[in-house]
Amino acid sequence: MYFLFKKSPLGVLNIWSEGVCRFVEEYLERHNLKSISCRSFYIQSKRDKALIVLNRKDDEAEKIISDLMDAIGIKTAFIYAFDGEPDINFVHKITSSMRSPWFYCSLTALAALFVFIGLSGLFWLSFWGSVGWFGSKFTMFLRLSPWRSSIGKN
Repeated sequence: MYFLFKKSPLGVLNIWSEGVCRFVEEYLERHNLKSISCRSFYIQSKRDKALIVLNRKDDEAEKIISDLMDAIGIKTAFIYAFDGEPDINFVHKITSSMRSPWFYCSLTALAALFVFIGLSGLFWLSFWGSVGWFGSKFTMFLRLSPWRSSIGKN
């Protein structure tokens, strides 16, 4: 998910939530804090602070992240998601696959399979799968087109 970070006469600067979390986790790994993971990053366009969700409370990690974010102009607040030790890689794979057009292609193809069972079902399976894939690609293109058009403006 993209959040509005700065808006100026030169254009708009958006921040990718998952990218910030990856950046924070890699930075924490450099400081040997591999047990801390960033679950989510949220920033409101009209607020000065960003909200970072971590898997557990750690004062050292908070200080490191705050210093890092202050250096790039983002003030931070922290909340914690204490939910044990889930397999974070598995959850990450599921959420990232739901952002892929292939997920929606497969879902649409599966629905078509149940509707069009038979020899002609193979054709319809391919057809509706392609419709789902191209439809999701088109939708993602429309969501990013305002962002793309703001880059070229001076």
